[in-house]
Amino acid sequence: MNPKRGSQAVELALVTPLLLLLMTGGLDLAWYFSVDMALFNAVRDGAQYGSRTLQTVGPALAAKNNALATWRLGTHADVGMPTFEALLEGAAPMQVLRIHGRLAYEPLFGLVPIPVEHRTELVVRMVEQP
Repeated sequence: MNPKRGSQAVELALVTPLLLLLMTGGLDLAWYFSVDMALFNAVRDGAQYGSRTLQTVGPALAAKNNALATWRLGTHADVGMPTFEALLEGAAPMQVLRIHGRLAYEPLFGLVPIPVEHRTELVVRMVEQP
């Protein structure tokens, strides 16, 4: 039996846990940023839709409903349901729509210290309407 074979097995036994730790940490970070981006996209779609909605319809409600619909149609609907809040601020020429999105985050492995909640806020200026 070759003495190098035994040393290679020991090296593999020492390196394997470190590689697994790096892989699971990388997967945790990738999952976190993927869910965070999906939440941001839902908030952005809701804000864009709400900014073009007629004042009589209620832009804040339209933005909130569109953000929820975008989240449900997205790939991360199984993660949980975020809460969206939208409100209209200001007067006609400088009116803005502010929309918040929040989602509790559950890590895949929990090996990387990641915040337990995603938060996204977007402020858009209302489109001038005739």
